[in-house]
Amino acid sequence: MKKVLLLLLLVTNFVVAQSSKKKDLVNKLTEFTCNCTNKKKEEPKKLKVTLGLCLLESIRANKTEVFKIYNKKSIDSELIEKVGEDIGGVMFDVCPETMEMLLNDKELMDEIAEDYDLDVSSDEDESLKISGTYTETKIDGYLYVIVKENSGKINQFIILQNFENAFLITDKVLNANDLVSVSYYEDQLYDPKLNKFITIKVLTDIVKL
Repeated sequence: MKKVLLLLLLVTNFVVAQSSKKKDLVNKLTEFTCNCTNKKKEEPKKLKVTLGLCLLESIRANKTEVFKIYNKKSIDSELIEKVGEDIGGVMFDVCPETMEMLLNDKELMDEIAEDYDLDVSSDEDESLKISGTYTETKIDGYLYVIVKENSGKINQFIILQNFENAFLITDKVLNANDLVSVSYYEDQLYDPKLNKFITIKVLTDIVKL
């Protein structure tokens, strides 16, 4: 009985210690992200991008601790999302002015509302497709692919999962101005920085024409 009680005590202490370590790490990552964002002093319309890049910097700067606490071996979209969610819950306390700037950005809020309406109207379209010119890839928390249609409309697609032709993007096979056909679907993604769900275009396939 004494051995059982001792084991329970050790397990409890370990869990509490792990929880405490994660809390300390999240606070450190949040402070790093806030300081990084504030130093750059970007315009409000660029704040979201800056915040995402600073989040990545914070993970990279503390990756040994991050990998251990989050049980990961590399930085991927799942890890970034989990860390982002944890940081989002603390940012209002650490740097409320940054969060308020995001939430008070009327243009950004209108854009999100407009995207949400578009998502509702196209709810029946599970698989969508467009063709156009591949422009570039960029990182803003996730990996994005930019494609410009012949009409001039610019589309931004997010990569959340692996697919057959993903190597065209990840191995940088595509060149700017290559003609491509893109398959995708629209979904809702929770943005912890905005504390809202936003509409995203999730890339499911890309083919060079």
